[in-house]
Amino acid sequence: LVFIAFWFFARWLTRERGYLAGWAPNVFIGDLVRQIIRVAVTLIGLIIALEIADATSVIGSVLGALGLAGLALGFAIRDTVENYIASILLSLRQPFSPDDHVVIDGQEGLVLRLTSRATLLMSFDGNHIRIPNAIVYKGVIVNYTRNPNRRFSFELGVGTDVNLLDALQLARNTVQESPGVLTSPAASVQIHSLGDSNVLLRFYAWIDQTQSDYSAVRSETIRRVKAAFQQADYDMPEPIYRLRIGDQNALSGEFGGDGVAQGILAEEPSAESPEPVEHSPEAGESPEAAARSQLRADERSEAGDDNLLREDAPKE
Repeated sequence: LVFIAFWFFARWLTRERGYLAGWAPNVFIGDLVRQIIRVAVTLIGLIIALEIADATSVIGSVLGALGLAGLALGFAIRDTVENYIASILLSLRQPFSPDDHVVIDGQEGLVLRLTSRATLLMSFDGNHIRIPNAIVYKGVIVNYTRNPNRRFSFELGVGTDVNLLDALQLARNTVQESPGVLTSPAASVQIHSLGDSNVLLRFYAWIDQTQSDYSAVRSETIRRVKAAFQQADYDMPEPIYRLRIGDQNALSGEFGGDGVAQGILAEEPSAESPEPVEHSPEAGESPEAAARSQLRADERSEAGDDNLLREDAPKE
C-alpha cells in the first residue's frame, strides 16, 4: 500500500500540467526532470515499503545488480547517451535559433529544429540534413545570422593604365550609395594585387541582415560598380595570351616572320556596351530567401513541442 501510494504521488507530482509545469527552460528539460523526480519518489516508496516488510537486505542485492546492468548498458549505448547529453547541453545554451543560417561540421543550411537526437538543417537546395547532436556540440559552428551586421566582398580588375586614385574614389562612392549598404561601418576599396594585365581591386561593404537580403545587395552592388566603371570608360581587360606555333621557319610565310599567329587572338568588341538594365535588390529571390520560404512551410511548423529551440531562450 505504501509503495502504491508513492507511485500515484510521483505520477501526480510530475504530470504535464501539474505542480512542476512551466518552470523548465524547454519541453525536453522539463520531461527529463519529471522522469528523474518520478523515479526518485517511486524508489523512496519502494525502500520504505521494504523497510516495513523487514526486507531491507534485498535492497543491497537489487542495487548491486542494477549497478552492473547500468554499467554494461552504458558501454553498449555509449553513442546514444552521448547524443542525449549533448541534446541537454545544446538546449540549455542554444548556439543557434530557428531559421538561423549556419555551417555545422561543413554542412550549410537553415536551422529547422533541435530534437533529443539530432539537429535538422535545410540546405539551400531544399534538402534535409540531420546531424547527430554529439557532432554538433563538439564541432565548429559558424552562425551567419547571430550578428545582424554582415560584411560581403568581391573583386574587380581594371586596366593598368587607369588612374587608380580616381577608380578607388568612384568605386567607394558607388558601393556606399548602393541600396542596403550601411554607412557605418563604411564601405572600403583596396588595391589587392597587380596582375599580368590588370590591377585587382577588392571591395568590402556591410549590410543589416534584418533589413536587407545579403545575396541581393551584393549582386546589385557588383552590377552598379561595373556600370559605373563602364560609364567612366575604365578598361576592365581579360587575361591576354600570345600563341606561338612550334615550327616558326615552316610557318613564317603564313603567320609572319616572327612565327606569331595572326588573327588567332580574339578581337576586342568595337561596339559600345549596352545600357545596363535597371535592377533592384527586391527583383527576384535570392537562394537564402527562397530557402527561408520553403523552411517556413516545412515540418518545423508541425513539430510542436518536439522542437527544443525557442526564441526567448538564453543564447550562447
